[in-house]
Amino acid sequence: MEIDILLNITPQGAVRSNGKYSMYHATKGNRVRKYVRYKKDLSIVMRSQGIENLPDEIEGITFYLPIPNPEVGSKKIKAEKLSRINNPHQQKPDIDNLIKPILDASGKDDSHIWKLGEVKKIWTEFGKGRTIIRLKEKYVLSLQK
Repeated sequence: MEIDILLNITPQGAVRSNGKYSMYHATKGNRVRKYVRYKKDLSIVMRSQGIENLPDEIEGITFYLPIPNPEVGSKKIKAEKLSRINNPHQQKPDIDNLIKPILDASGKDDSHIWKLGEVKKIWTEFGKGRTIIRLKEKYVLSLQK
């Protein structure tokens, strides 16, 4: 049996640490500060759900990314935005950049994780961003000890 753990926080991608957005160049930038704040908030939300460290196996992670404000634009644009809900999100942030903060926020070391299972990113309603981590029940019970 599998159990879903809801993290009620809008997903954000990791900031690159090379090239244009290196930590050296971006330390004064708002982008890095925003990402560091997101990781701290994510860590707090995960701990509130009983997650100190993620287990070896993760059955899946689903990222729900909110559509841009559906009230902006013509009727056609509004309808197009609303039609995205529950469909695949095929824009930035990249899926690998969404996974990194989850793994980093879950503890000091994530090298033990060998399985991520199914990872998806889906459009959701405006302002309703969230992440769902699916774990086997035996791991959920061990997290609560």
